[in-house]
Amino acid sequence: MSGLTLGGGIGWLMRRHGLTVDNLQRAEVVTADGGLVAAGEREQPDLFWGLRGGGGGLGVVTSFTFGLHPVGPEVLAGPVLWALEDAPEVLRAYRELVASAPPEVATVVALRRAPPTPLVPVEMHRRPVCVVTMLALGEPDRAERLLTPLRSLGRPLLDLVRYRPYTNLQSMVDDTVPPGWHYYWKSAGLRGLADPVIDTMVDHAGRALSPWSYTLLFHLGGAVADVDADATAYSRRDVPYELNVNAVWLPHEPVGDAEAAWARAFVAELEPHRAGVYLNFLDHDDQHRAPTAFAAPAYDRLSALRRRFDPDGVFHPYNEAAPAPS
Repeated sequence: MSGLTLGGGIGWLMRRHGLTVDNLQRAEVVTADGGLVAAGEREQPDLFWGLRGGGGGLGVVTSFTFGLHPVGPEVLAGPVLWALEDAPEVLRAYRELVASAPPEVATVVALRRAPPTPLVPVEMHRRPVCVVTMLALGEPDRAERLLTPLRSLGRPLLDLVRYRPYTNLQSMVDDTVPPGWHYYWKSAGLRGLADPVIDTMVDHAGRALSPWSYTLLFHLGGAVADVDADATAYSRRDVPYELNVNAVWLPHEPVGDAEAAWARAFVAELEPHRAGVYLNFLDHDDQHRAPTAFAAPAYDRLSALRRRFDPDGVFHPYNEAAPAPS
């Protein structure tokens, strides 16, 4: 929860209930000088602003207080799979549908080889696919109506949308990213899904050498965009998509260098369409990109906050927005 919150916090409920930082009410923080302070809308409001999406470097948060929302316990959710060769058609239609989707609808697109999990029939394992995992909140009849257009796109290979516990949706793909494997990712915010963006995504997704690598596209908007850009350190409220390209390989597989190069080339080709980056999607070699995780006024404000709360450079997280004092 700590890293999720301090970087912003995107997830299944963000379009309806906002980012994790939008639901943070209070934090207790050990500051660089060893003091313990409480931060909230009325107590240390500047610090509270920075904790909501500014990443590390302002202090050590020892306690979070969140506002909660009733969800479920069962929700209509799950993945629908199409053949990767159908992805251009599917994603063009998807683009139009989500542009007008109400905030109760959330989607994540994955371009990958179908993982060998019990959810997927054996004959589909390792097949290149386009997956749209979707969620609709609300009463059953309305939820069904909201997801029907997405489920009906093109020629689906498999429809796994069901009523399921919300916790099941959250953990559905945990088995596909076990600890001990090698992971390297590159990411970018996207201004939209113009045809060249879709074509580049599908083309590069098909070039991955490792069957474990995958690409994710998160659709934001809704309640995320309803918050003023200057309300929190997470300030890229107008960016509608976040792309996350994951190079994944097993420790004994000699494809790491090539797969990492694939991820870098993938994101580099999207340069004309990029809109910064989500702070929590930066890898170890992305420190130079950290300023692009913020709107310019937020970056300047956050830099001033770091100098104020950590004048001696006690904290040195790789993704901090301002370099530590020398």
